[in-house]
Amino acid sequence: MRRIWREYRFEIILTLLILLGFFLLVERFNIRQSLWLWLSGAGKALVGGITAMITTTLNFLSNRTASDLTGLVLILGAVGVLGWRMRRRIIQAPSLSDKACPRCGKELHRVHRAPGDRLIGFFLPMRRYLCNNPTCGWTGLRIYTATRARRRSKRSSDAEETVGAE
Repeated sequence: MRRIWREYRFEIILTLLILLGFFLLVERFNIRQSLWLWLSGAGKALVGGITAMITTTLNFLSNRTASDLTGLVLILGAVGVLGWRMRRRIIQAPSLSDKACPRCGKELHRVHRAPGDRLIGFFLPMRRYLCNNPTCGWTGLRIYTATRARRRSKRSSDAEETVGAE
């Protein structure tokens, strides 16, 4: 059953949406009206929230001087560059990209990520690994370097061809 869900979940969800649509077309209750009222209320609340956020932002900016805005831009720019630089240093750290177990030194293999790993994976190319040694059982995150390794090997093979051609 789990394999069927994993393989056909998109089709199952679409089929359920089609069945819900047919049900809403033929039903005799006031579900359509209730659903429409709920959706229109949610839409109005969303538009109201966005409008309030824009109004608040514009009021905040209109009450600032040019030096305040310049300082804010400098701070945000510096924080952005610092975050980018830290990300780059983490990705290039050899201790996080090593594919050997930090406890026993045996080889690691990839396993399914935990729910929180996907959030980290949004910022860093990290994957979850498990130690092949059954007595160790270490599991943790490592930098995923497959694309970097492919790029590096392609560059080095191109350089070798160029040197060999001379």
